[in-house]
Amino acid sequence: MMMTSITHCFSSEVDKPVAAILGLEERNSFLSAYLGWSAYARDYAKANNQSMPQLLLQLCARWNLQHSPTPTVDASECSECPWLSLLTEADRFGAYWFLHLPTAMFAPITIQEAAKSGCTSLLRFLLQDDRIDPSLWPLHPARTKLDQGQNALHVACSSGQVEAAKVLLAWEAAQEHPGDLNERSDDGRTALASAALNGHAEVVRVLLETPGVDCNAPDKEGASPLFLAASKGHTQVVAVLLEHPGVLVEREDNEGNTSLLEAAYQGHDAVVSLLLADGRSNPNRRGAYGLLSPLMAAAMEGHVEVVRILLADARLDVNAPLFKMNLGGERFLDSSDADATTPRNEIGVRRWLKAPFSHSLVWALEKGLKMVDLSILHVAVQCGQSEIVRLLLLDGRVNPNPKHGRLVVNPLAVAAKEGHLDVVKVLLEDPRVDVNGCSSFIVTPLRTAAMNGFADIVGLLLAHGADPNLRGGPGNLRSRPLEKAAKQVQKPPEEWLKDPNMGKVRVRGCLKVIEMLLAHPAVDKKGFKMPKIHPTLA
Repeated sequence: MMMTSITHCFSSEVDKPVAAILGLEERNSFLSAYLGWSAYARDYAKANNQSMPQLLLQLCARWNLQHSPTPTVDASECSECPWLSLLTEADRFGAYWFLHLPTAMFAPITIQEAAKSGCTSLLRFLLQDDRIDPSLWPLHPARTKLDQGQNALHVACSSGQVEAAKVLLAWEAAQEHPGDLNERSDDGRTALASAALNGHAEVVRVLLETPGVDCNAPDKEGASPLFLAASKGHTQVVAVLLEHPGVLVEREDNEGNTSLLEAAYQGHDAVVSLLLADGRSNPNRRGAYGLLSPLMAAAMEGHVEVVRILLADARLDVNAPLFKMNLGGERFLDSSDADATTPRNEIGVRRWLKAPFSHSLVWALEKGLKMVDLSILHVAVQCGQSEIVRLLLLDGRVNPNPKHGRLVVNPLAVAAKEGHLDVVKVLLEDPRVDVNGCSSFIVTPLRTAAMNGFADIVGLLLAHGADPNLRGGPGNLRSRPLEKAAKQVQKPPEEWLKDPNMGKVRVRGCLKVIEMLLAHPAVDKKGFKMPKIHPTLA
C-alpha cells in the first residue's frame, strides 16, 4: 500500500496527496502508514536514483505545498522547503506530511517521533504549532497516548533522549494547567519507570530533579523504578535512584519481593553491592510468605559472586531458618494448577520453590517445617551448586551435619540422592562432614547413592571411609546398601519403568554398585544373591 501511495505522488491521474488517501483508514492504518512511509519513500527514492531531499522537493513542487508558518531554522540549503533541514536532522521523513498538511490524527504521532529521535528543534516547533483547532484534541498531542499507552514524555524517556525530555518537561511547566508527570502507560509505568527499566541514568536524574515526579510510583506488577532498574542490572540507574532521599529502597512488588531480592535472583552482583552499601536494604528480608531471602535466591540460581557479596555483609544471618512458616506441602511446589484466580503472591511462591526441592523434602513441608533443620546449605546442595557449597563451607558458619529438629536432612545424603558428584566432592573436602551421617528421609549417603545407581559417588564415599554395611534409619530396620541396590535391579521404582531409557541407565549403575560393594573387603555378603534384571529394563 505504501509503495502505491508514493507512486501516486507522481501519477498524472491522481492529484490527491498521500495524506488524503490515508485519512480514510482506521487509526492503526494511520499509525502504520505514518511510521512506514519513510522507509518506503527511501526505497522509492533509491529506485529512482534520488536522494530523500530531492524526492521531497519534487513532492512540494508537484502539489504546490504551503510552507507557512515557516519554522525558525536555517533554510539556506533548501529555499523551496524550509522544513527539510528539520526532517533531515530528525531522520523522521514521515513528519513531512504533517508539517505540510497538518491533521489531528498525525499531530501526536509526529510529536512522539520527534521525541523518540531526540530532535529538539523539530520538537520545539511542533509543541508551539497552532495550525490545528485545539477543539479537535481531547488532550494536547504531546499528552495523547498512542502505542502501548505512551505519551511523548514516555517515548522520550524510554528512548533515553534526555534533551527531548527536558524540552517536554519545560513545556509542561510553562502551561497554565500542567499535565501529570506521573501519567501511566498501559503497563502502569510512569516516564521515570520507563527510563529506569531501559537503563537511561541521565534521564532518570533529570526526572528526579523535576518537582512533582513520584520516585516510587509502582507499575501494574507493583514494581517501583528502583525495582525495575535492579531487575535489569542497570547499575548506574540504581546509583542515581539511591542518591534520592525519597526512594523507598525496601518497597515490595506485588509478589512481596524487594529490589535486593530481585537483583540477587537475577545475579546482578554490582547492583547487590550498591544496595547493600546503601544501608537501607535488609539482606535478611524475605519475599512472599516469608520464604526467599536474597541468599537463598542467589544460591538457587547459582550466582556465585552474589553469594560471596552477601556473605561479606556483617548483617547477614547465614543460619536463619530456611523458611519461617508452614507452607502447606506440595501446594506451593507445583505451578501447573495456577490459574487466573490464584493470588499473584502465591504464584510467586510457586515460581521460587519449583526448582530447589525434590520429593525427598515434600513430606517435611507437609508435616511442618519447624520440625526440620534445613539451611541455605541444603538449597545449594539440592540445586547442585558446588561452588556455592564451597563458599558456604569456607564461611564456617553453616553446620554441614545438622542434628537439630525431629527430622534431619543430611546435605551429603541429599547430594548423593541427586547424583551431584561435584557437590559430594566439595562436601567430603570439609573435615567436619560425617560421611556416615544419617538422614530421616534418605538414610545414609552411601545407601541412597547405591539405590539410585550412582556408582561414581558410591566409590567416592567408600574411599572416604563410608561404612558399607550401615543400614541407617530408626531401629536399623532398613536394608544395607548392597541389598537395596539388588532390590532396585529386580523391582525397580515406578519412574524407572515409565522411562525405560533412564531406567536402564540406573539399573546398569546399580549393577556396577553391586560389583564394587562385593569387591569391598568389609562388606557383609552373607545370604546375598545376585538379582535378576526386571524384564522391562533388561
